[in-house]
Amino acid sequence: MIRFTDPDGARGWLTAGALTLSLTLSLTACNSGSDDGTGGGPTGSDRLAGVLSVLQTDDTSLENEPNGTVDQAHILGDLIAGQTRTVVASATDTDDDDIFQVVAPTRVMIDVTLNTLDPAADLDVFIFDTVGLQQVATFATNNASESGSFVAEGTFFVLVNADAGSSDYELSLTASSIGASIAEVEPNDSAQGGAYLGTFDNSDSITFTGNGTGGSSDFLLLALPEAATLDVSLNFDGGEDYDLFFFDATSDLANPAALASLTSFNVPETGQVMVNAMTLVALEIRPISGAVSDYTLQIDGDLFRLAGGGSGLGQAPAALSSSKRGGRLAMAHRSFPGDLIVQLTPEAAASGDQAAGLGQTGDSTTGQRTGITSSATRVDDLVRSFGGQVVETIPNGPSKVHFDLPAGLSDSEAARYTFALAASLSGRPGVMIAEPDYVMTAFAAQTTPNDPF
Repeated sequence: MIRFTDPDGARGWLTAGALTLSLTLSLTACNSGSDDGTGGGPTGSDRLAGVLSVLQTDDTSLENEPNGTVDQAHILGDLIAGQTRTVVASATDTDDDDIFQVVAPTRVMIDVTLNTLDPAADLDVFIFDTVGLQQVATFATNNASESGSFVAEGTFFVLVNADAGSSDYELSLTASSIGASIAEVEPNDSAQGGAYLGTFDNSDSITFTGNGTGGSSDFLLLALPEAATLDVSLNFDGGEDYDLFFFDATSDLANPAALASLTSFNVPETGQVMVNAMTLVALEIRPISGAVSDYTLQIDGDLFRLAGGGSGLGQAPAALSSSKRGGRLAMAHRSFPGDLIVQLTPEAAASGDQAAGLGQTGDSTTGQRTGITSSATRVDDLVRSFGGQVVETIPNGPSKVHFDLPAGLSDSEAARYTFALAASLSGRPGVMIAEPDYVMTAFAAQTTPNDPF
C-alpha cells in the first residue's frame, strides 16, 4: 500500500498493479555541479516522467473496472475468520455502481467499513444475497463514512453507490468467528429488516436467540441454494407462546409469499419445513398474546428427499423455486438460459473419482450415462440438489450443467436466475468454476466457434 497526500493534506490511496501514474520527479543533473559528488541544482530539463507500478498485496486491491453489473463484479475471493479484504476504488457519480463478489466458506461475522476521501460525499453500502439477488443488509447514513456488521456464509455481493457527490474511497471487510449462537439485533420486525444469516445447506446448523420484548415479531433470512428439509425447534418459557411462519422472499422482500407455519401450543415448537432449491426464506418468530420471554431457535439441515431415489445420475433433480430474482443488480452479458459451466477443484474431482469408483461406460445399475466420467458424476451429485444435471463434459475438464428454469420468465429474468445459480454454486466447497454459459459473438476472421459446448 502506498499513501499520498494532496497539497491540502487530504489522504489518498494507491495500490495494485497496472496502475499508471504521470510522474514528475526532480533529479540532480548528472552533468552539472562539481566532481566532488555534490552535484548541481536541478534545472527545468531535469525531470523524469514515466510509469509507476504499485504492487498489490494479498489483502488490498485496486478496483477492477468495469464492475457496475453483477456479472462483471470485482471478485475479491474468499474471506475467512481473522482476515480482512480491502479495496480502493472510486465512485464517480450517483449512477456509478461498484459491485464486489466475496465468498465466506464458513459462517462468519463481517464488519464493513467505508471511508471516503471527500468528506462532502455520501457513499452507501448494500449487501445482496446470491439466491434471490435481494438487498439483505444496508449501511446508508448521511455521513462520509459507513460501518456496520452482518452475518455471511457462501457467496454474497457488496454494492457501493454514491447517494450524493463523488469520491475515491476505501472499503474494508473484516471477518470474525461466530460463537455457539447468533443473537438478534433490533430492529428486525419485517422481512426487509430481517437478520441475514447467509446461505444454508443440507449439512448446516444454526442457533439463533432473541426475545419478544416490544411485542413485535423477529425476522431472519436464510438463502437456500439447495433443496432441503429444515428441522426446526423453538424453545421458550413454558408459560408463553411463540409461533413460526415461513415465507418465500426470493422475488420480493416487501411482500413475501407464505410457505409454511408451526403454530401448536407445544414447548418447544417443533416441525419440519421442506424448501425448494434457490429460495430466499424469511422466517418470522411471532410472540403470541404478548410473549416476551427469551427464546432459542435451532435450525438443522437435512437432505431433501429427491424424487426418483437412487444416487448419482440415477437421482432426479430437485425442484427449483418458481420465484423471480430481484432486479436491483443489473446484468451486462447474455447467456443461455439455465446453462452453466461447472468445474471442481482437482482435489474435489479426485475425491469424487475415488468415492464413485465409476468408469466411463454406461451402467444401468448405477444410472451412469455413457461418456460421463466419474468426476462429472461428482458434479452431477452436487448440482442435482440445486435442481440441475450434467448434460455434457470434457474429460478432466469442465461440465455443462442444465437447469429447467420456471416457465414464464422474461429473458432478463431468466438471465438473473441463471446467474444466481452460478453464483450460489461458486460458494460451495470444491467448486473452482461456476459461471453462466455466456453467448459470445464471433468477430473479425474467426466465425467458427472453437468451444465444444
